[in-house]
Amino acid sequence: MQLVKEGVLTEVTGSFDLTSLEDVISLMINYYQSTFIHVEDWLTKQERRFFTACVIISNQGLRYTSNESKRIFKNIFNLRRQSDVRGYLSDLEDKGFLLSDVNTKLIQLPEFFKFDLNTQVVKFDIMLNFKNDKVR
Repeated sequence: MQLVKEGVLTEVTGSFDLTSLEDVISLMINYYQSTFIHVEDWLTKQERRFFTACVIISNQGLRYTSNESKRIFKNIFNLRRQSDVRGYLSDLEDKGFLLSDVNTKLIQLPEFFKFDLNTQVVKFDIMLNFKNDKVR
């Protein structure tokens, strides 16, 4: 991490070297949850693995019932019964992480998780603005 101060502007930059797509998505989940989701709706360990598979499936444009999706669910989530998919999709919808369509069998993700899975770099540029009336 690098911290640079110019007047009232403070800039923090850093880089993570990750070894897998799953690690990239996990880091994205951490940021997304801490920024946009109430702590009561944060994902459990199992839900995180399921959602990671959903991010891959959705970004490949696959139906969640396809054979390729079943393979992804098995490899990342260790899916044992296909009937579990609908339950987890429902739970993640309730928590605000995705939408799924029972007719098309497609998963819709927040824009935050839509990216080219073949990319080598995912960059976040975040600006936090606040009014500092008093220091407590």
